[in-house]
Amino acid sequence: MKATDFIKVKSELTSILDDVKEKITIAYSELVHQFIEENSPMKQDLVYELVSGATKVRNCNRFIVYDQNIRLLLDTPTIMVSGWWMDAGSTLKVWETYNIYGVANPTIFSLSEDQMNKKHPKSKG
Repeated sequence: MKATDFIKVKSELTSILDDVKEKITIAYSELVHQFIEENSPMKQDLVYELVSGATKVRNCNRFIVYDQNIRLLLDTPTIMVSGWWMDAGSTLKVWETYNIYGVANPTIFSLSEDQMNKKHPKSKG
């Protein structure tokens, strides 16, 4: 086998591998989204109040969810939410992440009656 043949076959195999990786990434993203949609007790861009499972942030009583994702802990999917704690004037104060579904004592939130919130500081809208 000549070096040029080797490079050509390697390039073809790399291209096939890249296509497969992209398809797997898309399928996994859809799987994560579906799992979160069906199992998460919280929804993105809504405001919640802490019930139990974590220490409340000082001078903040409401938490707005900006991101949800899944981590595997002990082969169990765990839903994590990230967002900002807000003070009484709806000023974004502290960014935190909480486990809300799965192992390790999930944090429990309840939907806040006060749904006034602010857009994420890095949002483009």
